[in-house]
Amino acid sequence: MMNEKRTYQYSGKWLTLLLGFIMFTGCTLLFHYKAINNTQGLIINHSIELDVNDATIFFWILFVLSLLMTLMTIFGMYFKLNSKKQLIIDEHTITIPPVGFQKRTTIIPFAELSEINETKVSGNRILNLYSQNEKCSIMSSLCVKKKEYNEIKELITQKINEVNS
Repeated sequence: MMNEKRTYQYSGKWLTLLLGFIMFTGCTLLFHYKAINNTQGLIINHSIELDVNDATIFFWILFVLSLLMTLMTIFGMYFKLNSKKQLIIDEHTITIPPVGFQKRTTIIPFAELSEINETKVSGNRILNLYSQNEKCSIMSSLCVKKKEYNEIKELITQKINEVNS
């Protein structure tokens, strides 16, 4: 039986944020250049024809969308630097920090967990926890290492088995 509290870092990875920043900054610069220097129309997928003015508007829209995504990666880096989100497993509960648009920390006693399953989406593993009141998820992409995700999964499974026996 585990009598200690285990904590795991639970937030986006630096590599993902940096690659997103580089990619979206590049798109922002490209679409800004294309919008300012556009002198011809545009044919999209051999079916949609845009004249010069419409193509310029199209490039400005893509510029704004790319700029917004660049700003989102900057906010992601800021939040990663200024908040230390931790997933905590102790003897009786699991505490999952708020992620994305979620604003509150979720604390679930192991005794209330009724089901646990794992889903794979595009190479990302998601551990779904179902209690009497809510469903929450633990994503492998927010764990620092795959090993930590597997350890979290094993600990939760072990605690559920202990409670149910």
